[in-house]
Amino acid sequence: MGVLGNGIYQLMFIAGLSRTRAGIAALVIAAGPAWIAIISRLFGRERLPGRGWAGILLQMFGMLCVVASAGLLEADSTALRGAGFIMVGSIVWALFTVMLQPYTARVHPLHLASLTLSSGAVLLFAIGWPSIRVLDFSTITPAAWGSVVYAGIGALVIAYLLFYRGVRTLGPTRTAMYGNLQPIIALLVAWVALNERPTLWQAAGGAIVMAGLLISRTARMQPAGPAPHVTSPDSAQRAA
Repeated sequence: MGVLGNGIYQLMFIAGLSRTRAGIAALVIAAGPAWIAIISRLFGRERLPGRGWAGILLQMFGMLCVVASAGLLEADSTALRGAGFIMVGSIVWALFTVMLQPYTARVHPLHLASLTLSSGAVLLFAIGWPSIRVLDFSTITPAAWGSVVYAGIGALVIAYLLFYRGVRTLGPTRTAMYGNLQPIIALLVAWVALNERPTLWQAAGGAIVMAGLLISRTARMQPAGPAPHVTSPDSAQRAA
C-alpha cells in the first residue's frame, strides 16, 4: 500500500505537476472523494444514498471541465497530459485510502505512516537514483533545501499522521471531503505566487466540484453490509 500511496501516486503527481498548472492540479485532485466513494463501494466498505451519488456526479463533471480547460491552455497537449497524470494519481490515492482503512483501526498512526512512507521511498529512491548520482549538490540553494524539508516533514509526516487519524475516525470518504479546502487554498497561492490567473472554465469546474462536495457532505454514510434486524426489546438491548 505504501508503494501505491507514497510511490506511484507521488510519481503521477510530480509528472502531472511538471506538465500543467498548479491550480489545475489542485482542482483535479479535488475530485478525489468521488473516486474514493466509488472504490469504497466496490470494496463493500461504505454506501452512499442518492444524494451522495448526485454529489459525486457533480464532482466528476466539474473535474472534466477542469481537465478540458487544461487542453486549451497550450497549443500542444502537454497540459492535458499533465492533468491526465494527476487524475490517474488521484485514482491510485483513492485505492490506497480505501485499502488503508482497516489497518487504521488497529495500527498506531505513527507506525502506519512509517511503514507506508518507507515502502514508498524505496520505489522513489530506485527511480530517482540515476539523477541523484549525477546531481551537483553545491548548486542547490538554501531555499530549495528549505522546500525539501517542508515537503518531507510538514506535507508528508505531519499531514499523514493527521490524515490517518481522520481515516480511522471519520472513514475514507468524509476524510477526503474535509481535506478539500486544499484546492481553494492552492488556487489562491498559485495566483499570488506563480501568477496563475484562473480561467473561466477552471472557476466553473471548481465551483461545480465544491457544490458536489457539499451535497455529498450532507449525505449520511452507511456501512455496505445489511443493517441488523431488531425483533424484540431484548434483542434491541443486546444490540445496544
